[in-house]
Amino acid sequence: MDSNKRDSTRAGKARHAPKPHPRPTLSPAAMAQRLATRKPATGLGTAAVEALREARDGVPVAVLRDVRRQLKVAQAVVYVCSAALKHQNSDNDTDVALALQRCVGDVLDLQIEQLDVLIGEEVQP
Repeated sequence: MDSNKRDSTRAGKARHAPKPHPRPTLSPAAMAQRLATRKPATGLGTAAVEALREARDGVPVAVLRDVRRQLKVAQAVVYVCSAALKHQNSDNDTDVALALQRCVGDVLDLQIEQLDVLIGEEVQP
């Protein structure tokens, strides 16, 4: 045997790679049956969906939930202060209580609803 041929890195003869078999196509009835047997996700709160939202939006869902929780606490404080002012039964206190409810409480409620939409799930009050 010639040493040049033995040490060569060139391929001797090229071989054809076998062609892959085409995937069988499913009829519409078979596809419907296959989809009917699959189990759906448990809901929009699954970890995979949250990870996809975080990748898409860049804001972790946990951060949005924390902001929502803090806004709910602030909203509750506004309504407690408003009720206390109304209970004092003074003319100015009633006006201040109404201003707190309308200018602060209602705005907080709208922001909380927007966060619920961003989080993408129904959150119990």
